[in-house]
Amino acid sequence: MPRIARIVAADYPHHITQRGNYRQTVFTRDEDYRFYLERLNEYRNRYKLSILSYCLMPNHVHFLNGRINSIVKARENSIV
Repeated sequence: MPRIARIVAADYPHHITQRGNYRQTVFTRDEDYRFYLERLNEYRNRYKLSILSYCLMPNHVHFLNGRINSIVKARENSIV
C-alpha cells in the first residue's frame, strides 16, 4: 500500500529519516557514525543546508532540515 503524500511547505523545517533495508543496523562501529557525520557536514557546506538537529541511531537517522530541496539533491547524488 503506498504512503500518503506528504505536505511540503516552503520555509518550514522538515523531519527527514533514513534507515537500513529491513531495519538492518547501518552503524556498527564508531567509525561508521563519524563517516556519516563527515558526509553530512560536507553536504551541509556544499548545499548550504540548515540542519537544526540530528539523531543517529544504530539502524536509522533523524534530522531536522530547513531546506528540503538541497538535501534531496545531495542524497540523490550519493551512495548510502
